[in-house]
Amino acid sequence: SFSCQGYVFSGWDIELPATMPAEDVTVNATWTAGEGVEYRVEHYVQNVNGDGYTLTETDNRTGTTGAVVDGSTLAKLVGNGLTLKSAESKTVAADGSTVIKIYYDRASYTVSFTYGNKVGEAVVYTVRYGAALPEAPVFTVAGYVFAAWNSDMASTMPASNLTYVAQWVADDNTAFTVEHHYQNAGDDGYALVETETKYGTTD
Repeated sequence: SFSCQGYVFSGWDIELPATMPAEDVTVNATWTAGEGVEYRVEHYVQNVNGDGYTLTETDNRTGTTGAVVDGSTLAKLVGNGLTLKSAESKTVAADGSTVIKIYYDRASYTVSFTYGNKVGEAVVYTVRYGAALPEAPVFTVAGYVFAAWNSDMASTMPASNLTYVAQWVADDNTAFTVEHHYQNAGDDGYALVETETKYGTTD
């Protein structure tokens, strides 16, 4: 009774004689590739700062000894911010030692901060999916006070572009100047005599 890991005994290559002939006889076992042979698939995702890849998930699968497995068909993490970088194709080893490694890159998206209905240059960042968002810029507009962004900021970058719009309220302490001009005594002209600084709400 012969056995071989990863293969199934399928018989002898010649018919066995009923009695021993007057010569040496060599009988060879024949084999078929075994099914249900284990192999492992490892999924590596790019780090958010782009400095390498980290093992994120592992799948234990089975196949047929000698079969070639195309790793790209097993890239289950593609989508939702991840793209396929590379995938190994390997032959299933009879001893179950095969490991197929798949690598994914993080897509990059933009996060934009705009002045809304006020004049000012937008600030735009490019951020990898899953990375922490940069700190929001500090915007200022004369005569107005920054109130908030139009929505709560995400903690990490989603698989889509983001836009945050500044919201403003009128400043109720906006300075303005009042000038007092008196008519000249000897002509019809006027001379600046006094100035005052006052405060009010921006229109």
